[in-house]
Amino acid sequence: LTSSLYKAVKRNKRLGWLRTTEVDIEKSLAGMKRLTERVMKCIREVKYLKTYIIFSGIANIVAGGPIYVRNKILYLERNEWQVVLLPIDDGKIYITGFEKYSGKSLPFLTHMPGEFSRSQLKKCLDLIIERIPKNSTKIVIESGTHFTALWGELLAKELGAKHVVFWLDENNKFIHKKEQDFLYFKYKRNELACITDNAMRVLFHKYHELSNLVPKSLSFDCTNSVEDYESPITNLIPQGDYTLGTIGRIDKKFVSNITDAFIKFADKVPNKTVVCVFLGGGSSNSVNAIKEKAYGHENIKLYFTDYIYPIPLKLIKSIQLFVSGAGSAFVSAKYGLPTINVDMYSCNAQGYLVNSKEYSIYRPIDSSSIFEYIYDYFINNRELHIKKNCDREWIDIENSFSRHMAFIDASSNIKDYYSPTDICKLCMNMKRKVYRLIFILLGIGIPMLINKKIKSILR
Repeated sequence: LTSSLYKAVKRNKRLGWLRTTEVDIEKSLAGMKRLTERVMKCIREVKYLKTYIIFSGIANIVAGGPIYVRNKILYLERNEWQVVLLPIDDGKIYITGFEKYSGKSLPFLTHMPGEFSRSQLKKCLDLIIERIPKNSTKIVIESGTHFTALWGELLAKELGAKHVVFWLDENNKFIHKKEQDFLYFKYKRNELACITDNAMRVLFHKYHELSNLVPKSLSFDCTNSVEDYESPITNLIPQGDYTLGTIGRIDKKFVSNITDAFIKFADKVPNKTVVCVFLGGGSSNSVNAIKEKAYGHENIKLYFTDYIYPIPLKLIKSIQLFVSGAGSAFVSAKYGLPTINVDMYSCNAQGYLVNSKEYSIYRPIDSSSIFEYIYDYFINNRELHIKKNCDREWIDIENSFSRHMAFIDASSNIKDYYSPTDICKLCMNMKRKVYRLIFILLGIGIPMLINKKIKSILR
């Protein structure tokens, strides 16, 4: 920019800007206008030199991952990054801000790179690269799942870019050794972080010595899911003596334990009506499983909101006690509402979440039973002192994402990537080998279309 400005000024000086005739003044003004236009063009080009690429699902679901990505995009754009979101799916958009990406999905990203031939893989990477601004001089790629981590590494090698894996899954017990070797490669380069320290321990516990492992975790903020607005759902909640609620996808493993505890509590108070509100969506099988468990318990009333975003403030305030796991417990606790936090691994109660910002758990009883905590709250009239943390919500999110960028800056500055040949061998079970054969014989287009139709019908 400085060089362009200097050359432009020098050239315009040679034209004689400072002569005082009216004609020359007009020429000088015209020269200044052209110079300003050139400078502004340079500024526009410089503004978007930083590009941040994120893989994410955007449709048919409300979950922590997509909400986190939505928050991350807002933060990055406010900090002068040009963001390229690579959607892996299409369908109904629940989360505001993702509407502009509808119809732009790259469905091959839901398949492992090894399912494609070498030429097909090259075409897939070219389709991604077409979406990346050509004026990018600094590129950071972020992936968060075992599918996208492999695509992210291949893309990073093509572009000579930084690739970080922010592993969003808490259930990592089924990652095989070869996949762990890839993730351990990223870990050693300080390019891997998990949602908790324990999640990283679980990730590597089978094949790597944990005594030498220093867990690396970051906060992937996704709990700003409540807004104060009028919604008809608020008036549809059944009335009862006790109102229990749980936030999050009902496909989660611990929801079964939560449901059992709700039912057990209802059996303990047969003369009272217990309302159970499930704030989150899931498969019809999950809904039916909950209904079957509650069948025959006459004093239970169930209500399913399905996927809802944002959650109306009035709705969560109408619920007396929340029982939630993972990040969903923070949604209600930060508004000062009584919340039992459920461990995502053991599926047992950890205690009452009384300070969401500092992750303070209150354990007044010697038990890990969800039912015991529900009973303690209602029957023992447990008094809780819960700190509200919803007033500085976005400031806390910005501080969290600032730590993300510091983590990236502290990662290895030596460009080194996992072998593309080895990447294409990862996660290739029998099902994916069959897909590879189909793609090689029929090409990518037709099988992808058929697969998309099948998934649409199943939804």
